[in-house]
Amino acid sequence: MSGLLESAELSRIPEPRLGYLGGLGGRLALPCSEKRLPRHPEWQFISFDSEKRLHLPNEHILSWRSREDLGRILAGLNVGFMPYDCTTPRICTAFR
Repeated sequence: MSGLLESAELSRIPEPRLGYLGGLGGRLALPCSEKRLPRHPEWQFISFDSEKRLHLPNEHILSWRSREDLGRILAGLNVGFMPYDCTTPRICTAFR
């Protein structure tokens, strides 16, 4: 990713930025995120969706974008965050 400039949209969000490259429906452990993120208001959680699902001040939603634009988003993230719900067997087996 070296040499890529972060997106202007991300430059308005303070660091540290935790990013999940998807929407928050289905396979994520929302209760885990709802419990952890309020304890760390300095963490800015970014995902791609049509609406906020956690309803937290440090939750940021970006619109879906092209593959070419994605590199600029990744360049501006500090941490990749994947709070998967591993109590669901079909998800857990995918990561074994």
